[in-house]
Amino acid sequence: EGMAVRVVSMPSWELFAAQPEEYQEQVLPPYVTARLAVEAGLNAGWHRYAGQSQRQKPA
Repeated sequence: EGMAVRVVSMPSWELFAAQPEEYQEQVLPPYVTARLAVEAGLNAGWHRYAGQSQRQKPA
């Protein structure tokens, strides 16, 4: 309770990267720096969206 949380499903990095920067920033606002990426396999590549210093854990 009391935590502001958002969940983003990104089935295609390529399609997301092809979107305008304005859209990308609406989905992943730059001011949100606490991010967690969960992947049901490899965690390779998520640093682009979770951030280099953020935690990446395969599910």
